[in-house]
Formats: sequence, C-alpha cells, structure tokens
Amino acid sequence: MEDRLDSSGQRLAGLLKAQDFDTAQALLRSNLTGRAQSLQDDVLLILFESPPPETAFGSVAEALLRLVPDADGFSALADHLEASGAALAARAAHKCAAELDFDAYPAMDVWGGAFNGQERRQTLFDQLLQELKIVTVVETGTFRGATTDYMAKAGLPVFSCEFHPRYFYYSLLRLANIPNVRLERADSRCFLRELFGENRLPPGPALFYLDAHWERDLPLWEEVDQIFSRHPSPVIMVDDFRVPTDSGFAYDDYGRGKCLSVTNLHEAVTARPAMFFPRYASAHETGARRGCVVLAQGDLADYIRRKLPMLTELSLVDALILDRVAELHNDLNAVSEELQQTRAKSEAENAKRDAAAAREAATGLPNLVLRLHEELRLGRTERLGLQQQVAELQHSRWRRIGLLLGLARKATFER
Repeated sequence: MEDRLDSSGQRLAGLLKAQDFDTAQALLRSNLTGRAQSLQDDVLLILFESPPPETAFGSVAEALLRLVPDADGFSALADHLEASGAALAARAAHKCAAELDFDAYPAMDVWGGAFNGQERRQTLFDQLLQELKIVTVVETGTFRGATTDYMAKAGLPVFSCEFHPRYFYYSLLRLANIPNVRLERADSRCFLRELFGENRLPPGPALFYLDAHWERDLPLWEEVDQIFSRHPSPVIMVDDFRVPTDSGFAYDDYGRGKCLSVTNLHEAVTARPAMFFPRYASAHETGARRGCVVLAQGDLADYIRRKLPMLTELSLVDALILDRVAELHNDLNAVSEELQQTRAKSEAENAKRDAAAAREAATGLPNLVLRLHEELRLGRTERLGLQQQVAELQHSRWRRIGLLLGLARKATFER
C-alpha cells in the first residue's frame, strides 16, 4: 500500500508540476465516487489555477490521494493545503466540507439549538429587543447559524461574522434564504471596526451578541471596548460568562487572563458599563445552561433596571467580591479534586502493593505447606520413637518385677 501510494504520489506531483489537469483528474477520480468526486474536482481545479510552492507538490499530492470522502476528510485536506501555501484551494476544500455538512444536516444544532438550547435566554433576548426598542442585532461568532437564525425571526437587520471557513460556508448555505441576515467571514475585531468605520448600522439602539471567543483567541475584551467607544447606544450580551451569584451556570476559562469573568472584564476593558446577570436560577434553565452578562450604559441601563425582571444588577464592587468568592470556590474545588485524585492514586498504589504481597504469599504458600507437613511428619516420628522407648522401658521394668517375684517364691518353698 505504501509503495503504491508513494508511486502514485510522485506521479501526481509530476502532473501538478506539469499542469496536466486532465491526467491528474483521471488519477484522482479512481479513488472517489459520486458527490465527493465532483467536489474533489472543484478543489483540484483551484489548485491548478493557484498552485502551492513547487516544494509542496509532493505533500499536496499525497494529501489528495489520502482524502477521506466526507466532510471531516475535506476539512483535513483544507488544513493541509493551507499549511502548504495553497490558500485558495484550502478555501475550496472548506467549502466542500461545508456542503457535505449541509447535505447531511441542513439545520445543525450542535449546542442544542439557538442560544445553546436555553429557553430562558431566548426569552431574555426577546424582551431586550422589545423593551429597549432595538433596531439592529450584531453577532460575533456565527458558528453553525442556529442562534443567527433565531435572531433573524424578529425581522430586524442581523449582522454576523464567523472566522472559521468551514462554519462560515455552512452558515452561508443555511441562512441563504433569510434576506435580513448579512453574514461575513472575518475576525470579529476587524468586522466591528468595518461596521463602525463604514457606518453600516442603522441609527438607534443595537444589541451586540458576543460569542466569538475560542481557545486559541479571545477577542472579547477588544470587542467590548470597541462597541462602547464607537456606538452611541449599545447593549451587549456576552455568552459563556461566569455568573458570580450562581455557580450552576457554565462558562469559558482558557487560562490566565482568559476566563470570561467580572475580574478579567474589569482588568482588560476601559469602559465601565452597568452589569446585569440572570435573576433566574441555573436549575430552571434548559439546554447547556451557559452563563451570560448584559452590559449597558446610560438610559438603556435604566430601562433594563425598570423593565427587565429577568435580570439583576450587581455593582462593580459587589460583582468583583462575588466573582473573587466564586473563583476561590473553584480553586478550593480544584484542590479538593486534586486531593481526591492523590488519595485515589495512593490507594491504588497501596492496593497494588497489597496485591503484589498477596501474589508473593500465594507463590510461597505451597512451600510453606510442604515445610509444615515435613515438620509435622518429623514431629510424629519423634513422638512414635519416644512412645516405643517408653514401652520398652515399661516392658523391662515389669520383667524385673516378675523375676524378683519368682525368686522370692522359690526361697519360700525351699524353707
């Protein structure tokens, strides 16, 4: 198999270098069928139009030959092409992955639906739109478009961005027939900068839903500062945020300075908005039960205080104290869990040692039994010998007594 692959890879690399599209297509078509075959043709065509550096032909050829004909396979191919310097072909491969995703799941709900499948969060969003007279919605982090789809049902303009190409192209297909959605592939910070710089948002209060954070990058703090510094009447809802008053809400923590918390928000953001958290308990929420915070200033903050009973305000001091307490609680839980793991490890090691001792004892048991048996046998022999000696002594004693009695009788008769 490896020999065949190496040989085919070298041949395909030569075809890429020679710009022989037809022969390369025929070679690759022997590996795939149906929809995957036509999608691979699309990638190959872009690859010939915009090839990678010549030094990457070999690895690209082998990646094409190893292609698994499903969405994940095309996504892996896209990553390989991106790393090899074939950016346009990588984009085409991401599109192929998205099309296969959409063919299989035209309404994919990875997190359980809109707003992570959280019904009370959905109600909160609806109330914010209604009570604050929101005129437009801006979302960072489209992902698979489930929340975007829900937001669009209000009929307001929805501006959304997604940086990951596979998710972007999938959402582009999913939301294609919703006219009030404007979807862009962009880093969220650049996306907001362009919205404000080009004055693309209609005048009036805007609701910003921030969900572009992920492990490798955390644009959240810059997003918040941009919004409060450049929009006259914003309201921000941040997903995956730590709720200081309810540890039952889950949140994102990507390490030092990257925990979505009041403490890090205060340290990283220049703006000092009012902070509102869910008044309802996490136990009464549905879906993934992710935490959130709503940030607002001025009149919009006053409206929230008076008209949004689902939210409760925390002052900055109270929020920081409660957040520190929550962080300490998490640290204690982490220490407790570490101690439990250490104890479990110690118990496991003790059990391992006990088992080894038991095996050793079990191995020596037959020898012990044999030794005891031998000792018992020797002890029985010694006892039998002693009994024999006693019997002999007793026998000789009676013989002497008998002789004495016989001599005494003989002397009597002789008198």
